[in-house]
Amino acid sequence: TVTDIAGHTASSEIITMTVLPELKVSLHSNGSSNNFSVISGATVMFNASATGGSGNYTYKFERYNINNGNWYLLQDYSSESSVTYTFKYLGTFDVRVTVMDSLGNTALSELIRMSVLPELTASLQVNGSSGALTKTVGSKVTFDAIATGGFENYSYKFAVLNVDTGKWTVLQDFSSNSSFTFTFNYTGTKQIAVTVKDSAGNTVATNRI
Repeated sequence: TVTDIAGHTASSEIITMTVLPELKVSLHSNGSSNNFSVISGATVMFNASATGGSGNYTYKFERYNINNGNWYLLQDYSSESSVTYTFKYLGTFDVRVTVMDSLGNTALSELIRMSVLPELTASLQVNGSSGALTKTVGSKVTFDAIATGGFENYSYKFAVLNVDTGKWTVLQDFSSNSSFTFTFNYTGTKQIAVTVKDSAGNTVATNRI
C-alpha cells in the first residue's frame, strides 16, 4: 500500500508466495544406502528417491572411478528413478544421483562406495601339483585347496568320487580346514574334489585329482 502527500492511498495486486520444502534425494541399493562389495561381473540396481521441490523429478546417475579419478555417466536426466549397472572391472567406485525438479532446482545424493572384488576361484593340489596320482593301498595323501578372490574367510568341503560306482562321499563338510589327508584303503579309481564357499555364500568347485 502506498500513501501520497495528500493522504490518498492505493494498494497493489497481491503476490502469493508458495514456499516449497527443500529438494532432497537419497540413493539406495538393495534397500540400503551403505557401502558394499560385489564380485566382478555382478549387476547392481541403484534406486533414487526424491522429496520436496516442485515435483516432476528427473534423475542423473553417475559413477566415479577412484582408480583414475574420472566420473562416468550411467544415465542422463530422465524420469527413470532407477539404473542398473554391471561392474566388470576390479577397483573402488562411487555412485551418486542428481535430481532436478520442474523449476530446474537440483540436489545431490550421498555417495555409495562399491568395492569390486575378483571372482572366486579355487584349485586342488598335492605337493604343489594338480596332476593324477598312482598310489598303493594304505597310502596316505594330503590334499590342499587354494582359494582366491571373492569374499575371504573361506570354508572347504572335501569329497571323493568312486569312479567305478559313480558315488560321491563327503570326507569333510564345510570347514575352515583347507587340507585333508585321505587314506586309500581300497583298489580302484578315485577322484578328490573340493567345493569352496566364501563368507558371502558364493561357491566354486576345484579341479579333480
